[in-house]
Amino acid sequence: MKPETVVFAGHFTVCEKPNAEQFAQIEDALQYDANLAMVVNDIDLKRRLFTYHIRGEEGLISHYEGRGKRKCGRIQELCSIPKDIKEVVDWDFYKSFANQFMELNRVEQDVILREKIVPKLIEERIHEYGLDSSQVQIYTERQLRNYSMRRMRNRNKHKPQSWFGQLKQTGLTSEVKTDLVPVCGGIMLALYEKITGQGYNKMIQLYSQGDKGPIENGVRLNKILHEAFPEDPRWSLEFENKFYSTE
Repeated sequence: MKPETVVFAGHFTVCEKPNAEQFAQIEDALQYDANLAMVVNDIDLKRRLFTYHIRGEEGLISHYEGRGKRKCGRIQELCSIPKDIKEVVDWDFYKSFANQFMELNRVEQDVILREKIVPKLIEERIHEYGLDSSQVQIYTERQLRNYSMRRMRNRNKHKPQSWFGQLKQTGLTSEVKTDLVPVCGGIMLALYEKITGQGYNKMIQLYSQGDKGPIENGVRLNKILHEAFPEDPRWSLEFENKFYSTE
């Protein structure tokens, strides 16, 4: 019988090296009687490859630093950027792949990233954790962003799955999207809907301290929706959170 609880052993970004916090999250996650899952940031990889090809290592470091100065939507902080960017980035990947990538046309670039490179990078990271791919459910931010976008499209607003009316009634629209683009809050709601749709009723979240703001914000949005729409099973998750720091 499948456990009714899923434990998320953190979040990682493709083309970055694992750190002590992430290994601790995996170790702790395996102690629970729960299915194991992870969220993977794959959204920014294409832009990072372009940046590295044009501006090299220093340009990519500047790109990271610039990302750390931006807001997620109008008010929410982004997940924190690595403190020692140069040590975290997998430079070997960029050196071996960036030039080859730039020789492809735009469609080929998107396909190879989505179907080959990102899955390969995710599988390599899972193996670094000492796990097999079959042990872990993976949710990529690109997939969650696109899922969220469908839930908020104006043309879908009269469909029962739409978030349009619920967000408007609770005043949360600007917290989950900017113009037509879902932000972190929208991505988290997409994850929660997927999790409840798979039959889970509890979500344990083991994340780095730098992810605390976005994670707690996602839980807050879920709570508001649950209180406003208690009969909607999408917002019925129970949460347990733990945050890690090596400092």
